[in-house]
Amino acid sequence: MLVFSSAAWGQRYPFIQVTPQPPAQCLFPFQDSRGRLWLAGCETGTEGIFYFDGTRYVSPLKGGFPNAIVRGMAEDSEGGIWLSSTAGIFRLHDGKLDKIVSGVAEAGIERIAPNVFLAAVGKSANEATATADAVRISKTSDGWKAQPIATSISQVQFRVDGSGHILFGCNGGYCELQRDEVLRGAAVHLSLSSGTPYLDRAITPTMRTWSCGTVSDACG
Repeated sequence: MLVFSSAAWGQRYPFIQVTPQPPAQCLFPFQDSRGRLWLAGCETGTEGIFYFDGTRYVSPLKGGFPNAIVRGMAEDSEGGIWLSSTAGIFRLHDGKLDKIVSGVAEAGIERIAPNVFLAAVGKSANEATATADAVRISKTSDGWKAQPIATSISQVQFRVDGSGHILFGCNGGYCELQRDEVLRGAAVHLSLSSGTPYLDRAITPTMRTWSCGTVSDACG
């Protein structure tokens, strides 16, 4: 085991080489409420997904993941792990994988409440022509329900800012959705902030930020 140190904010933090090595080309790390580090984005249809429990990499699935690439992850109040992918949106809980939404969800999934999620879901993976719907996923007495709340948007990544507004890149700058409207499942109203070249807003208490370019730029 090799240990390295790096100075940050006046302190020194160790970097520990973990063995065995993680699966190759995993692009989307996600830490759940139990402290497990999930790795995704490296699926080929046979490798599945993995999490690191502090000592080893574990595959929670019996058999491989569907022939798709995971693009984002989130967690619900029951510890279910949500996976947005090129083959739709899945929920993994107690080793069981359920497909909740069909389509292409390449831009990730955002939790806007403990059991309410938002994702852009399209029918085509062709980035040059694809449009998508903003799909709200929530838990009901009959199980998980998916409901389109906006149509004809791009494959965009939604983010919740510090004031609770839901942000995403759109033509001319960036758009906002009111979080309470999305939570109620009501008709949503898009608010366009036009002419804004860049957006840099805190979206978590730890001051993660996201940036969005002008109309000619991709936003994610």
